[in-house]
Amino acid sequence: MRKFLVAALVLLSVLLYYSGLNRFVGYSLPMLKANYAKAIASPYADKAEVLYNGALDAYEQNDLEGCKRVLALAYEELVNDEDASIKARDKKRAADIKFMLGKVMQKLKKNDHAIEAYEQSLRLDPSNLASKYNLEMLKPSPPPPPMSGGGGGKDGEQPGDGEGDNPAEGGDGQDPHGKTKPKI
Repeated sequence: MRKFLVAALVLLSVLLYYSGLNRFVGYSLPMLKANYAKAIASPYADKAEVLYNGALDAYEQNDLEGCKRVLALAYEELVNDEDASIKARDKKRAADIKFMLGKVMQKLKKNDHAIEAYEQSLRLDPSNLASKYNLEMLKPSPPPPPMSGGGGGKDGEQPGDGEGDNPAEGGDGQDPHGKTKPKI
């Protein structure tokens, strides 16, 4: 019985070693060498990760159209076919994919598409600061709020046009509510 257990443990160790070595040779090593075609063919491949890394390489080589296509494929790998949802564990990665898509669209001068991609990234991961920043930079700033009080006095005077100013400068020394200001 003891020999059987030892033989079983040795066999199990060899299988685990072979499996780890096979994973390294079939997936990890090609990923390190940026051989994405070989890595994605591995039974151990994380296809979304392989595609995302391929998209990053395309971006670095300024192949923006290629990057856009590969990002779309990477995103599709994360989407559940049955209900078009994304698993909770994949939401951060999906947000990163949408962020990269936003950067690509921004470089292609398609700012409306970039804004949409950044907004999708933030829906997937509201803590994605890079998406927030880029979105803020792309969205037009809102107009300033109107000045309170109507913005004018008699004859086009603006607040501070002698009324309530320092008496030495031609004002009456009172603030708009009739209170005396201290002399400076």
